[in-house]
Amino acid sequence: MLTKLDISDFQAHKHLVIDLDPGITTIVGSSDVGKSAILRALRWLATNKPGGEAFIRNGAEETRVKLTVDGHTIARTRGKGNTYHLDGTLLEAFSSSVPDEVTKILNLADINFQAQHDSPFWFSETAGEVSRQLNAIVNLGAIDQVLAWFGTQQRDLAAKERVLTGQLEVAKADRERLKPIKEVDAALAELEAETSRISETLVRRTVLGDLVAAVMECGRRSESALKSLSAAKTVVLAGSAWAELDQKRIQLEILVKSLGELKARASRPVPNLAPLEARYKAWQDGLAARKPLAELVWQLKDLTDTAQVTREEAAELHQRLEKELEGKECPLCGQKIKTTRS
Repeated sequence: MLTKLDISDFQAHKHLVIDLDPGITTIVGSSDVGKSAILRALRWLATNKPGGEAFIRNGAEETRVKLTVDGHTIARTRGKGNTYHLDGTLLEAFSSSVPDEVTKILNLADINFQAQHDSPFWFSETAGEVSRQLNAIVNLGAIDQVLAWFGTQQRDLAAKERVLTGQLEVAKADRERLKPIKEVDAALAELEAETSRISETLVRRTVLGDLVAAVMECGRRSESALKSLSAAKTVVLAGSAWAELDQKRIQLEILVKSLGELKARASRPVPNLAPLEARYKAWQDGLAARKPLAELVWQLKDLTDTAQVTREEAAELHQRLEKELEGKECPLCGQKIKTTRS
């Protein structure tokens, strides 16, 4: 805010101090007493125009204009020197322009000043000139760009709003449509738990089935072993009969030998040897049956060993089955399974 103007030796004014009002300051006076000079002094300070020394009061060596604004003091001197002072500090190298420090504080330009005989501000100017001068103040191009950017953003946001509104409506419809999902999800969780329990039961049933099949297989093996043992017993009995037959054969050999000796000694005709020949034939048949009998004995031994192993495996499987089933419930009837251990 401009608060005080101090003019020395500027045109008609030897020394003039004006306290400026915060609102509007009106300068009143007769013609040709220096009213316009006050405005020219302020403009000369703010714009460094006009140049030269014609505005120095007659008889004075220099002129000085000092302005107080926003707590700063700006002084412009022309005569022996051509200087600006800001708060007592000399500002140099400004040529025909105004030091940047002063321009930033005053923020005044030619457009802010109107002389006595100037046409009414902008009213007599063409639209193009008004636009040019207004653009020099507020940069209408930047405003147009900003307005265009805001327009684009507004259209984009409106389009996004329509899209989001549509998505919101779809989401609301989906939410209403998917409300039963919570109940279905709870039922699904319960079904999954039940499926897990059924899977565990099926696994246990499979294990139990394998154990039962193993026990049944052991039973079949035991039954087969018993049958083989019975056959072995028959073979053993046949072996005993064969042993008796072999003993008789030996005796028969002795008898035949004795008979030969007697035949050699006897001079009478050979007696009827048909019974002896029949016995000899029987002995030969027994000798032929000896080989398969020996094979049957070895088979009996193998079957006996197999039966022993089968009994041990059956006992082990029986113990494993009882251990697996101890304290558990039957998956079919739900009753506790009884074992010899419980």
